[in-house]
Amino acid sequence: MDKKKMFFTKLKQEDKNKIYFERLRTIFLSLFPEQKFIIDCDNNITNLLLQMEEDELINLPSKKGTHWECMPNYFRPKWIQVISELKNKVINDVVWHPKLKWATDIKHPAQLEIAIKINNYLKNNSSKMNIPLNERSLMIFDDEKKLASLTQGESLFGGKLSIKDLNCYQVTHPFCYSSPVSCKTNRILILENAATYHSFCRWNDLNQQYQAIVLGSGGMFENSHWSLETTFSILPDVGFEYFGDLDPSGLRIPANINKERLKNKLTQIIPQQWLYEQMIAAKKHFISKDKETECTQEDILWLPCNLRNETKELIKNNQRIPQEILNLEWLFGFTELAIINVDTSI
Repeated sequence: MDKKKMFFTKLKQEDKNKIYFERLRTIFLSLFPEQKFIIDCDNNITNLLLQMEEDELINLPSKKGTHWECMPNYFRPKWIQVISELKNKVINDVVWHPKLKWATDIKHPAQLEIAIKINNYLKNNSSKMNIPLNERSLMIFDDEKKLASLTQGESLFGGKLSIKDLNCYQVTHPFCYSSPVSCKTNRILILENAATYHSFCRWNDLNQQYQAIVLGSGGMFENSHWSLETTFSILPDVGFEYFGDLDPSGLRIPANINKERLKNKLTQIIPQQWLYEQMIAAKKHFISKDKETECTQEDILWLPCNLRNETKELIKNNQRIPQEILNLEWLFGFTELAIINVDTSI
């Protein structure tokens, strides 16, 4: 047994959180008594400790602190900590698929395990069919949600691998919608909440003002809006109008969606101006119970300019107007007036 192993074996028997240098010297000299006659004995101990740190056998104190003593020709640690469980060294001798050639540099055990599973899939899977990400995740990891947790946007490992390399794609949540028997417009109305959705579906079946009424389901629409184009692809020059609560979250949802749609060069969602005007005209404000109590300037700017100041004042006073204020009775009580026209010159 070499000197380092002998010293480490003895140190493990100490069963202490920290072993101070005086004790280290005593243990060292008990193993190697001839060293007591050497002037540089403490320096030799320190060099041995530095080697043991490199081998991840011990922890030395930070060199930035005050836990090192200045000796004539070197610095000596005041104490050390023995690592109770030896870390398994990462052995990266995998034959990597060309798409993972960069993986030879992986040192982290967990990342290496993930990369190996992906490598096995790439080497053994002959099918090139594109399938949903969760289905591919189950094939690779025996866990349908694992791949989504590793994915940032559409890439993994900091952009070194794309989900397209794994022949899979992100699936957006579908949404619920209702269309009347016939309609001459190409307008789509998106509603935030379920009750308003059902009322407007009944109204639209009679008035046929919208090609479809869509249920956004609150924040769920921040994911499902990606399905708008595919769902209504047969409609030329389709227009998407949105109507939700007048409160911070009700404005944040469409404002955030439009940011993403702008980045991806998709049709913008516009506020259904007349409906928002009718909400404010009702002059009924409600105490906000939402966790979100503040609204950004960007969210407010999503509204038509003639509604922004009143909405800012409403939110500033911790108040809100739920869209349910325009209920089924309101719709059918004003059937003649409720032929909704949108003003796009906002």
